[in-house]
Parts: sequence; C-alpha cells; structure tokens
Amino acid sequence: MIFIGMNHPKHFWMFKKIIENLSKEQKPYKIFVSEKDVLPELLYNANINYIRLGVNKKGLYNKIFQFLGYFIKMLFYSIKFRPSVFLGQALPHFAFTSFFVLNSKFYILEDTEHVSMLHKLTVPFCTKIFTPKEFPEKFGKKQVYIPSFYEFLYLHPNNFNPDIKVLDKLGYNILDKFVVIRLVSWNAHHDNNETGIDMEFLRKIIELLEKNYIKVLISSEQKLHDDFKKYITNFSASSIHSLLYYSQLYIGEGATMAAEAALVGTPSIYINSLNVSYCKELSEDYNLIHNFRNTAGVIELLESLLITYDLKENHKKNLNKVLQDKIDPVSYFMNIITS
Repeated sequence: MIFIGMNHPKHFWMFKKIIENLSKEQKPYKIFVSEKDVLPELLYNANINYIRLGVNKKGLYNKIFQFLGYFIKMLFYSIKFRPSVFLGQALPHFAFTSFFVLNSKFYILEDTEHVSMLHKLTVPFCTKIFTPKEFPEKFGKKQVYIPSFYEFLYLHPNNFNPDIKVLDKLGYNILDKFVVIRLVSWNAHHDNNETGIDMEFLRKIIELLEKNYIKVLISSEQKLHDDFKKYITNFSASSIHSLLYYSQLYIGEGATMAAEAALVGTPSIYINSLNVSYCKELSEDYNLIHNFRNTAGVIELLESLLITYDLKENHKKNLNKVLQDKIDPVSYFMNIITS
C-alpha cells in the first residue's frame, strides 16, 4: 500500500499522473489531504477520492495541535492499511508516522528551500529526499538529485496537453494576445519581509500592455482595488496551465507559476525578493525566466520583449534544450515507489 500526502494545490498536480499510473497498474494506494485553497476542487473535478485529515491552518500553535491530530489519524490508518511507502513533500505527520511503521519508506519530493524548520522535523525520518540540481540545502547521504523539475511531473510533453477550450470560455481565439499576471497573498511563513509588485507598478504594467494591444488577465490571492476588477478572471484551477500555454507572457510574484509558464513554452518574468533555486536554474542555465528581486528594470525588459519578433518561438528553442537535459520524472518515481 502506498500513502500519498497533499496539503497544497501544487501537490495535486505533482502526484496526479502518478496516481493515474498506480490505478492503471492496479497498485493499492490511499491519498491523505489537509485541505487548502482550491485543492479539494481540483481533486473533486478529477474524480479522485481521498481521506480528509482536516483543513490546513495558519499560525504556529494551530499547526502544532493540527499535527498531533493528523499524527493520530495517520497511525490509525497505518494500522488499518499497513503502508510500505509514504510519498509527499516535507509532511511532519508522514515523517513521524513512517517511523512507527516497520519496514516502511518515506520519500520526500522537495524543491522549496525556504522551509528549513520542516526539513529539520522530517528529513531525519525519511528514507530519501529528492531535490533538483540547484537545490541549496544539503542533506547528506539521503539526498538524491533528480535530473528534472517537479513541474515536469505534470507539464512534461508526455504528461500535458493544452486545452484550447479555455480560450472559448474567455471569448478569446488563438490569435488573441494576452498576458497572465499573478499576485500572491504574502501570507506564507517564508513571505515575511519579502516584496514583489505594488499597485502603482501593476498599473504601469497594465498601461504598457494595453498600449501594445495586449489583453490582461490577473490571478490574485490578495484583494485588489476596484480599478483592477475588469482584469480579474475567475477561471477554474484546472485550466491555468492551458492559459499559460496560450498566453504571450507571464508576469508574477509566484515562483511555481513562473516555472510552469516557462516549461509550457511561455516567456516568464518573476518579480519577488525571495530567490528560488529552480527559477535561478531556469534563468541562468536556460534563459527561460527573467528573475527580478524588485521592479527595477522590469518595464525596460517588458518593452523589449513586446517588440521581439517570434518571442515564443525563440523561447521554445531554449525549452527544447531543457527537454534534452531533463527526464520525465513520472516513470522515475513510479519505479522507486513500486519496486
């Protein structure tokens, strides 16, 4: 039995193809979810059954009590189903439970370096921790560097087919040019003292894009002024990667979405004082992301990109190099968890 843990919408995408393959191969598994944001919606729309542990809470004391509840539940389900593998990111309830389950293995899939406390709690109990090449933290013999990005678990050409119907729902066609702008909530614990796009700068971006007859779609976790309401689009969580595929450009504070855009063939501008290793690799080794720690120089770059002929075709040439260098990680992890 394989236990798969999720507590963030990204985890749905990371494990979706693995879950499909486990089902095809009739391998037994159970999914344990701490509900957060649109994660329940994604699982429901994909018709994936799961065991609900609770709702992901904020605050240190809440998280401590939540962990105790999750740990007790995981012990109960471990006695009931006797798992041989725990699979997830740095989940404390998986780490501690796996310690008490004889002959079980806990595999951590990690690409976020800004959760060092979670790593201290979970890595001592894991069997292996798999990280991308540029991951800055070192975990000794347990660490395995995978020749891939975790976004390729769902965006590698083997695993992703864009749905052109997302354009119909917006009233767009294939010739329409639009840009996706992503604003984060800044509520995550690693967001303390970090900065990105302020509202004045957002207005400048929109003004420049509209001046070049490019439509603007905003995805925002924060409440925006009424001035921006017409740009906010309520598209489904399951359609975002297709939107990124058909967009002319991505601009945003979200590192994951910056990487996702880059890996489906769309030029990406990441604006966030928080440096992220996989964005750094995609920028420095492949020229697929333009990384900015603040907004200085962004407008100048944007102006040059907007007049670049065959912008996306040039980007896809760089993407082809990534596809030559990196593997499809789905089959890689399937071999590990089913062997």
